Order: sequence, then structure tokens, then C-alpha cells
Amino acid sequence: MLQNFVDSKGFRRTITGLIFINAAAIGLETYPSVHARFGTLLAFIDGTILRLFTVEIFLRLIAATPTRRFFRDPWHWFDIIVISAGYMPESDFLMIFRLLRVLRVLRSVTVLPGLQKIVEIIFTSLPALGNVLLILGLLFYIY
Repeated sequence: MLQNFVDSKGFRRTITGLIFINAAAIGLETYPSVHARFGTLLAFIDGTILRLFTVEIFLRLIAATPTRRFFRDPWHWFDIIVISAGYMPESDFLMIFRLLRVLRVLRSVTVLPGLQKIVEIIFTSLPALGNVLLILGLLFYIY
């Protein structure tokens, strides 16, 4: 029953909506005037959505049968890393991990199966692109 819930269109649409709301909030934080005026609200939105993403990952983990199937999916690992980066404390040294929260926008790829297929096809075709670059390089050299 839980698997049907996390695979439902409504659940996916909700998570996708949260991803884009989170992206907007992160983008607004980059404007000093907006951050000065609404910084507390934006931080609250960011923290709330981060906790909702954490609940989503745990729901997906619980729904996966067997559980090891969950950990075999590279998209789940991507989600775990991106969400874990949101829990890193803020400091100058760890600021790079805080910047990883921008990658939460890419979580839309993990929620939408059509986007997953496109990304997988692009990654599969990358070695062939190297061959194309080699041929183009040879042509440029000749001419």
C-alpha cells in the first residue's frame, strides 16, 4: 500500500512542486534585499522542505521491498547525498556543502521517470560523443 502511495501521481506532483518551491526560495536568498527582509521566512521554508524531503526518502526506503532494492538505485543515492548536504552546519569551510542544496532542483529528475530516461540516455551516449569530438578534431586539423 505504501509503495502505491509513493509511486502515485499525486505524491510525485507534490514532491515536484516542493522541489520548485525550494528552488525559488534558494534563488530568492541570493538577493541581499530579499534576504534582509524575508531571510527568516526563507530559512523556515528551506528547513521545512528539507524535512519533508527527508520524510519522502524514508517513505521510499520503507516502501521498497526488498530494502536492498532501494540502495541499488543510483537515483536514491543521489537523493540521499543531496538531502544530507542540507543538514551540514554552516561555516566558511563547509559552505560548499551548503551550496549543494541547489542540487535539490535536480531531484526533479529523480521524481519524474521521463526525465530519468533522458538523463540515462545522455550518460549512455557520452562515450560516443568522445568519438565525434575526435573526428571533428581531425577534420579541423586537416582543414
